Amino acid sequence: MVSRTQFAAVLCLGALAAAPALARDMGDPAFVFQMPDDWTSKIDEDGNLILNGGDHAEGFSLSHAKYEGDLDAFAAQVMDVAKGTLTGQKEAASIAQYSGTAYYATMTPSSGVDLKLKFVAVRIDPATIAAYTEILLSDATPAQTEAADAVARSITLTGP
Repeated sequence: MVSRTQFAAVLCLGALAAAPALARDMGDPAFVFQMPDDWTSKIDEDGNLILNGGDHAEGFSLSHAKYEGDLDAFAAQVMDVAKGTLTGQKEAASIAQYSGTAYYATMTPSSGVDLKLKFVAVRIDPATIAAYTEILLSDATPAQTEAADAVARSITLTGP
């Protein structure tokens, strides 16, 4: 198993306790979500909201971008930049009232840490996509997976 430090270093991401809802204003739309008390959040240098699991086995990247192409092409571009490999598995998904698609991928950064990714993208207007990537160690425990899934279920959007 990978150490917590290795996971955090690879991704800069990182028992769900009830936590207050948090809103992070990244412009319109703003993401609102609940996360465990031992998780942390920060805005990275590219303007993405990064959530780190307390044990560094799970994390998220939340963002929105101007993009007029289709979601499949967007997901392929995101995974290409991230050096992730789409598995071909995808399904309908949503964030709040916005419908979109969830794409599944894997990634093995240079450190050799195997990761599972779930990339959810929704179109919020003809020129804007909101998205999040749920990131888990490939050997995450059921409790770690459930903690990440609970955060994902809580994600919603305010306006635009």
